[in-house]
Amino acid sequence: MLALLAVGYAIGWSAVHSMLVKRLGIEYLPYTYIGISLLGVVGSSIYLSFADAVRRDRLLIWFCGLTGLALLASRLLVTARPDAEPNATPSLALFFAAVFFAQGVGNATLGTQVWTIVNDLLRPSQGRRIYPMLGTAGTIGGIAGGASIHFLAERFGTANLIVLWAFAILAIIPMTLFVRARFGGELRGLRPNHLAKKAHSERLGEGVRFFLSSRMARTLGVVALLFWIVGSIADFQYTRIMNNTFTDEASLAGYYGIYGMLINASGLVVQFFCSAYLIRRIGVGRGFLALPATALGGFALVGASFTFWPGLVLRYAWDMVGMTVQGNSYQLALNAIPSNLRGRMRGLLDGVINPLGGVFGGLLILGLHFFFDHRLETGWNDPVTLSGMVLTVAWIFFVLSARESYFSLLENNMKSNERRTVLDAIESLEEPGSQRAAELLDLAATSQDPEIRASVARTRGGSRDQYALAGLLQSVHDENYRVRLAAVRSLARFPAGIPGPAQTEIDRLLESDPEPQVRAAAFQALLAGHCAGEARSLADKWLGHTDPRIRAHAVEAVGRTNWDHRPLLAPLLSDPAPLVRAWAARVLLREETTREQATQVLALVLEDVAAGTDAHELALATLHGSGPMPAIQLPSHIMGSHDPAVRVLALALSLEQTDATAAKTLHEIFNILADPDNTERLRAGLVPYLPDFSERVADAILMGCAMLDPARRKLVSHLLTEWHQVLETRTQGVP
Repeated sequence: MLALLAVGYAIGWSAVHSMLVKRLGIEYLPYTYIGISLLGVVGSSIYLSFADAVRRDRLLIWFCGLTGLALLASRLLVTARPDAEPNATPSLALFFAAVFFAQGVGNATLGTQVWTIVNDLLRPSQGRRIYPMLGTAGTIGGIAGGASIHFLAERFGTANLIVLWAFAILAIIPMTLFVRARFGGELRGLRPNHLAKKAHSERLGEGVRFFLSSRMARTLGVVALLFWIVGSIADFQYTRIMNNTFTDEASLAGYYGIYGMLINASGLVVQFFCSAYLIRRIGVGRGFLALPATALGGFALVGASFTFWPGLVLRYAWDMVGMTVQGNSYQLALNAIPSNLRGRMRGLLDGVINPLGGVFGGLLILGLHFFFDHRLETGWNDPVTLSGMVLTVAWIFFVLSARESYFSLLENNMKSNERRTVLDAIESLEEPGSQRAAELLDLAATSQDPEIRASVARTRGGSRDQYALAGLLQSVHDENYRVRLAAVRSLARFPAGIPGPAQTEIDRLLESDPEPQVRAAAFQALLAGHCAGEARSLADKWLGHTDPRIRAHAVEAVGRTNWDHRPLLAPLLSDPAPLVRAWAARVLLREETTREQATQVLALVLEDVAAGTDAHELALATLHGSGPMPAIQLPSHIMGSHDPAVRVLALALSLEQTDATAAKTLHEIFNILADPDNTERLRAGLVPYLPDFSERVADAILMGCAMLDPARRKLVSHLLTEWHQVLETRTQGVP
């Protein structure tokens, strides 16, 4: 969706911009800032009336349909190519009015709606990794659109590019329907029922009251306002320079296409390889300073020389920092907004405050033009540039002075009764080197909720500073094993290996922690913190331990290394403990030379009634994650196991092997998942292995879940929502 929006906008808006400058004249440009901005306020006001009440997917379809149809209708009002000097004919004026209406009322809200869905589905810790990747989708779309503009404008005429823009937006509708049909009701963005019962004006008023009462929301509002005021000034100066440089509409549109391709290609590289690292290193608060600091330098260059290259540097620097550091910081900052208000706040900021910045920017440019060009006849290059510099300095000062408001809102969110809001607030505190963030994490670490304490430990693993180390050394003594597990994995993420003060604690956990997963994580952390020779010696020691559970988890840790596993683990395929044999087979199943032997070992473990639930569970999970299904016939005692986790794993394997009894098998699976007596056992023995399921099995379960009656679906979904948490924990557990 983001790519389609970017392709359409790159093609269509470049055409509109070129037509505006060449068919009407540069003097009309400031009026478009004002007009589009005011229309954006209208469109966002409409969106805000439905945000957080109407399903996200349905709202997106409505706006895409109306926007696409408006763009198609506008094309009928103009010729494909200019046939005269600039002339504001009624049909041309009506064309721009229709396009600006479609952009301001419709297209301006589409990105907001897609990103609101993203904010709903992803946590801040996930967002730091995934937002830059999602940004690359839009960047790739911009590259594709920019690369095609010159050819399309020459071949079909500039105005026909509007039709392609409309089709790109309309294409989002079948994509939305496909996603909804594939994933069912779980991803439709349903909001709590009490919100849907409120009147539109009441929901809008609630959002406005929160904005006025929250210093952080007001801070984001001022940043958004200054962003568009300064952006309007930068765009106006850049457009004037390019209009002086390129003499006709086609060459200007072609330049915009080449520039769009260049900025998006370089932005793609930065987003994919650097953005996540930069955001994690500098934090959200400092990320807001990157764009105004860059813009200040660009204005200084344009002020010194009002020519092509300074203008290009100004615009390139603005776009590059805006789409990477600034954009990602903004998206992450919105995770600090309480989840039940997030849609309305995003609509208010993106659709009302941002456009008002465009209005003020346009009025400022017109005022400077009137005063300096008409009254004083001194020209308006330097006054406009100087105003941009002054406003940028004010922007920097405001961000610096308002940084505390970000932490104040997170502190308030940590007191919320809504768990998602609390967990988002904790993960938003991943601010390296910030003592204030460390203090708030210390406060959250005193919670009675172990999931919150575990979230604190994971967040500290992202900061990896002296404040984080002190807190993690306390978390490794937590009474809950999930908290200890998160703390150990976070310690393993420190760049230079296990910090010195933590070495003793890791040794203690490895030898005496009552939870096998914690011991395995501790062993993995030790391996990561030693050189190759020392790590192998350490592995030999623990693989020969007298406790079979420690041997099993030592095998697990060795399996996560990039060593040649065969010399160390092949002998353990004959280990007296079935669990150790199952772990060794799980690792060696990936090796071509040992795959057949490992498959035989797994089959024997499953046939052994006395092997134990843990060994059976692991053997089944290994088969799920093995790729092409080995030819293993599951014994009857496994298919009819009294253990719910083992039985679900076995039934899921049968889904992989045949479709003949799929409906019956799914019915049995859902009966087990919906039984409240099985919940705790399934959490421990099934949920960690769900990500190993093949796409075919996963789709069958998820789509089957969506078709259950509401009561059963609620019981089953309670377990399946942890599926995503397991994926997140696995990713964070990699040092």
